[in-house]
Amino acid sequence: MRLVLENSEEKDVLLGKDIEALQLYMELESLRFKNQFDYEINIDGNIIPDETLIPPLLLQPFVENSILHGLHSKQGKGMIKVEIK
Repeated sequence: MRLVLENSEEKDVLLGKDIEALQLYMELESLRFKNQFDYEINIDGNIIPDETLIPPLLLQPFVENSILHGLHSKQGKGMIKVEIK
């Protein structure tokens, strides 16, 4: 929660920090939905997360929609893949 609040106060954040917040969010949601899905985050080797700036919380809404509208009612275990290229 603290990381989300810190990031939301900034105009831009490091991609690495946003990914850290996204991982924490997905871990919490996975627990909340009783491990109904797995996830992975892949970053292109040409991207340096600790040097790349993006708007804060750019990725989280996409993942949230995937969980709530794609995986929540799915039978069986789901998978969320985030590809950053």
